[in-house]
Amino acid sequence: MSMIATLILLGVAAILTTLAAPWVLPRALNRTLRHKPYPVSECAAKLHRSLVVADLHADALLWRRDLLRRSTVGHVDLPRLRAGNVAVQVFATVNTFPGAAVYHGRTYRLNLGGLQAAAQRWPLSTWRSAYARTLHQAAKLEALAKRSVGAVRIMRSARDLDEVLEARRAGAGVIGAVLAIEGATALEGEMRNVDALFSAGFRVLTITHFCDNAVGGSSNGLKRHGLTNFGRDVFARMEELSFIIDLAHASPTLIDDALECTTRPVMVSHTGLRDIWDDVRNLSDDQARAIADKGGIIGIGYWRDALGPPSLERIAETLCYGVELVGPGHMALGSDFDGGGAAPLDASELPALTEKLLRAGLDEDVIAGVMGGNAVGFLRQALPES
Repeated sequence: MSMIATLILLGVAAILTTLAAPWVLPRALNRTLRHKPYPVSECAAKLHRSLVVADLHADALLWRRDLLRRSTVGHVDLPRLRAGNVAVQVFATVNTFPGAAVYHGRTYRLNLGGLQAAAQRWPLSTWRSAYARTLHQAAKLEALAKRSVGAVRIMRSARDLDEVLEARRAGAGVIGAVLAIEGATALEGEMRNVDALFSAGFRVLTITHFCDNAVGGSSNGLKRHGLTNFGRDVFARMEELSFIIDLAHASPTLIDDALECTTRPVMVSHTGLRDIWDDVRNLSDDQARAIADKGGIIGIGYWRDALGPPSLERIAETLCYGVELVGPGHMALGSDFDGGGAAPLDASELPALTEKLLRAGLDEDVIAGVMGGNAVGFLRQALPES
């Protein structure tokens, strides 16, 4: 085969791969593990209907799907959130992955964020800029809320949160959405972008994703350093704004530094606990206690790195361990739905998790906290008042 023919074939293959990626990748990565229908007793179903369910982390905005329509792809959309009685969902915006990172013993030095943007035909500016990718996903949520005609409301304040909960008590099926940034790479090293992103509606900043950045080190970073001088300035401004600091993916040193220099409670939106599954992403007992001691909240994820072999039993076991370790008021759900990992359930199947927690012996009031009450209480205190 001639060189020209080879190049043509490679070019055609690259084009086909780019065109297919938006449909192939979500199906391949965001799987729900096959299982028989989960049994849910009438007692558990009744309890679940009474709960205010909240989830602290989902990556559904990253993918090319209409979240107003029920799908068999991924884990989250409006119909499935409603079926799971979800009242509050934090929607993360991924901007850089993996970057320069160490994952399962292998070192990576590539950023697929721009390629993901190009494959999904996002605006040209998003192909080159983490900041632009972040704003683009926020615009997707704004458009979703507008098209939903009030079924999805973006919450920017404690007042917004209370209005959503009041509407639900009155019988409306509204879901409150909070915008989060996954990785301070979105700041692109500019302090002014803290205020700009807050003004754009973001209320949570997950400081690191898989790679170290100008604010601090990642649990999967090459250096895994602590908080930088720039990071201290960022944290100070975030606290002034009531911009929530999320330490999911943070290096151990960054966690220590953050707890030392902050005055407000912090969040760990999606993680596991090392005593259940020993992974670099997960919190040690000492870290979990220190976060809880400052009034923080810890969301437990549903994927393999957080749990080990993922199952409903494993999620319940991790939550129960956390309740025993740090107290019932600091544990929450942090699914990482649609985050590129297989999960044992989707959002519609959350009543089955309530069933597992009942079977594990938790009191109903503790289950109410873990399934959402704790997260809602944290957000009410952490968000700006109005």
